[in-house]
Order: sequence, then C-alpha cells, then structure tokens
Amino acid sequence: MEICIISLIEDTGCINLRYLSSYIRSKGHTTKLIFLPRLYSEGWGSDKSYKYPYSQTVLIQLKELCSTTDIIGISLMSCHFDNAVHITKFLKDLNKPIIWGGIHPTISPYECLEYADLVCVGEGENSIVELLNYMQNSKNESIIIPGILADKEQEIAVGKKIENLNELRFPDYEMDHQYVLYKNNIVKLNNTILSDCFSNRYRTSFSRGCVSSCTYCCNNILKKLYGNKTQPIRWRSIDNQINELKWAKSNINNLKQIEFSDDTFLSRPYEQIEEFALKYKKEIGLPFILLSTPLAISYDKLKILTNAGMNNIGIGIQTVYEPVRKMYKRNETIEQIINASKIISKISKENNNPITVRYDFITDNPWGREIDTEENIRFAMTLEKPRHIRIFSLLFYHGTELYEIAKKEGLIKDELNEVYRTTQLSPKPTYMNAVFLLLSLGCPESIIKILINKKIKTRSVKFVKLLNLFMHTIRSIKKLDKPLHEAVQVSTPFNGPPGEVIKQVNHPHLKRCRFSKEYGEIWKYLLLNL
Repeated sequence: MEICIISLIEDTGCINLRYLSSYIRSKGHTTKLIFLPRLYSEGWGSDKSYKYPYSQTVLIQLKELCSTTDIIGISLMSCHFDNAVHITKFLKDLNKPIIWGGIHPTISPYECLEYADLVCVGEGENSIVELLNYMQNSKNESIIIPGILADKEQEIAVGKKIENLNELRFPDYEMDHQYVLYKNNIVKLNNTILSDCFSNRYRTSFSRGCVSSCTYCCNNILKKLYGNKTQPIRWRSIDNQINELKWAKSNINNLKQIEFSDDTFLSRPYEQIEEFALKYKKEIGLPFILLSTPLAISYDKLKILTNAGMNNIGIGIQTVYEPVRKMYKRNETIEQIINASKIISKISKENNNPITVRYDFITDNPWGREIDTEENIRFAMTLEKPRHIRIFSLLFYHGTELYEIAKKEGLIKDELNEVYRTTQLSPKPTYMNAVFLLLSLGCPESIIKILINKKIKTRSVKFVKLLNLFMHTIRSIKKLDKPLHEAVQVSTPFNGPPGEVIKQVNHPHLKRCRFSKEYGEIWKYLLLNL
C-alpha cells in the first residue's frame, strides 16, 4: 500500500514526518512525500504563509501526484487548518481516503473529522502501519485501530508510542518519492534544492516528550492523553544519534551546521552529555545549536558541549512576571534564569568565543496585560551580553489548561479567527510589543528605558505602527539578502468559513528583488502585508 503524505509546514526538513516515512517503508509499504512551503515561491515564511490558499496551479499538480496513491495524509498544525480544509475539499473527487495527522488533529480530532475521512491521534508510526495493513487485507470491517478515529461515535484512543526510539530508522531522505513546492511549482526534490531549503543546516531531534508541563504547550495535552503510562521523555541512544549525524554529514550537500530541536537537550544526566560531546567532536566536528530551559543549564554540561562545537543556544524564559509564571507552571526561579545567563557569559569569556544565545519570551497574555511585557523588557536588559531576544504571541491551543481557563472566562469568542488564523510568530501590534521588538533588534537600552517610562504620554496607535514598520523593514533587509523570484500575485487571505475566501481583495502583482535595488517595491509589499 502507498500513502501520500502532504506537509503544510514551512520546514522542508520536517523531521518527524521523515521518521514516519522511514518507519512505514520498513514495514513493507511505500510512501510519497510532498512538502508545500511558500518561502521558495512567494517568499512567505511561517508568520504569513498559513493565511493564504495555494494557487490553482499548485492544487492541480498536487491532485495529479495524489491520484495514483492508495490513501492521502495531511500533516498540519492549528494555523494550517484553513489550507488543510481547502486541499481536502479539492482532492475529494479522487475518491481516496484522506487522513489528517499532526498536533492539531491530535488535540481537536472530532473537529477535524468533519472534513477528513480519518484522523490520526497521537504518535502515528504504529497506527498508520496498522491502518495500511488493514486496507491491504480489508473485508470492509469497521476500523478499530488505536490512534485512528474513523467515526464521531468512537472514543478517542491515542496511538501506541514507540518506547525504544532506536527502533526508528534514520529520517527518509530518498529523493525518488519526494516532491517540494519550489519556484511556484511542485517539483521532484533533489540534492541541490534540498541544500537550498536547508541553508547548509541539518535539523534533527533525538527525543520525544518534555520534562515540563507548561499550561500553554501541546505537551500539556499529550501528557493528559497518554497519562503516566510512559516516561515523560524518551531518548535515542548516543551511538544511534552519532550514526545519523555521520550519515547526514556524508549525504547532505554543503552541510555546515547541525540544529537539535529537542525541547530540553540538556535534561540528560552529565554522563550522557559527556559521552555525546566526546563522540560528536571526534566523528562529526560541526558547529551545532540546541534548545534548553534555564533549569537544565549547568557549567559542566555547557563547557563540554562548547568544546565539542556548540556555539548557539535558545533558552525559553517565557515570562518573569510572577502571577503569569505561576499560571504557566514554570519551574525555574528568577535566580536560576540569571545564573544560566552568567554561566553562558563565563564560558564565552573562557573560550574567547561568544556563544550566540537567544532568550524566548511570551507576550500578549490577557491576564498579564502591559505589566507582564514591561517586566520582561526590564529583565531582558539585565541579561548578560551578547544576547538575542525573540518574542512570541500567546495562543490558546485547543485542549491545553490555559485554553480551558480562557474559554471559561470568555476570552475566546471566535476560535477560527483568534487561534487558527493567527500564529505565535506574530505578536500583536501593541505599544509594549513594539518596544520589545526594538530591543530585540539591538535598539540602545537608553532609548528603550525612555520608551517604557510611565511619564511618556505618546503611546499612540500611529507611533506603534511606525515602530512596527521600522522593525519589519529591518527584518526584511536581512531576509532579502538573497534575490527572491521575479514576481508573485499577492492572493486574498482566508476570511470565510474554514478553508474559504469570501471577500476578494485585489492586490497588485508585485516584483520583489534585492532591497538595495528597489526600495519602493519592498515598502509596498510591507504596507500590504503588515
């Protein structure tokens, strides 16, 4: 049996989907992978691409590729809901079963079943293989497979986890059955295109799960669904990890950096960190990036990892405003956050080689209001330099603890537009967010302190827009370092029921190229899309 899996995520690496494909193929079935990023055609990243339907040309090409398969899968997050509906309706006349999977179908399966024939709930490897086995041998009995929802009358049963992650084969990078949206057409993936999409960086993950249970996060829901039946976090063995990286180093063109997307890379015991660092330095030797919480950072762990090549780390702070910290169920103390910053600074000085560190904050909390963001700004300025700041907008993802609280208090009135048609990557255009974004761009602290001074009365909407326009302009200069494709028709975003455009908006046909050559066209684009 063959399953065609469509990814709506901007990341062409899509590591979990590639693990899934390898696992399915190892069990005797075949796969076809289709990646539909917008960045290499329209120039849109994850902060905008979900808003717009795919072109008719892309949909027709997609239908042709799906026409020869036995079942169609669509992998999505909440912000891709509109496009998942749109694509599903377009492919319905192929008369092939369509299954949705990913985090959104897991947290809101019955809603997804209104559009898809089947929904995969939880980790999908075992469930999808059982489904394909069923389809191969089916005599039209009812589908009763853990992790596969076929009827709204069924109770939700999550898919069986793979406890030993070493059972997973390396991610599927065999090009003969993979396609990507590139320069406005779906084309066969090859090493040249893959290298362009990866920007010389290989992203992978060696674990599943998280030690934390933050109330805003999808791990909060997954722990509810699975209960205490499994360990909160599962790891692949060190040798398994190194072998995958050796394969990537030999097979990915122009590879210059590794990125680990594990939520808490440093949560492992020091002995395991040491074993990994020593083997990585000897057999891989490339610079690498990882993520951590302040609680997991220690001098010994970071020191040995920097000696192995770690030169970049992302740290989730989220907030220092105590009422909101308690609401989020953040475990680390303010002192531990400060200490983590000092440890990184100390190691940077010892190595005479600064570690690039990014601190993540969450804004737009309706309970914290401006005081939450203001405290975060003030605290961010106390962190050791060099530092990078990134802010994310708080979203109430269906089923999380925070969602239930917000729903009960009437803070969610239109889930489609307030949750699905927005993204955590786009903070709201408030005064404090604009100031925070200016700080993240390196605006002098003396100016930031003036802007957050309570005596300043000029917190007008126009001033906020000006600050945001300035911020987006600076970011666009960076993003447009490479030439974009000649032209793109700016389409109308989704604005009706799920997957539909009701009110048409006529946008000009924009030619977009290097910022240094055509300032006017870029400004037009920014003004249309802010």
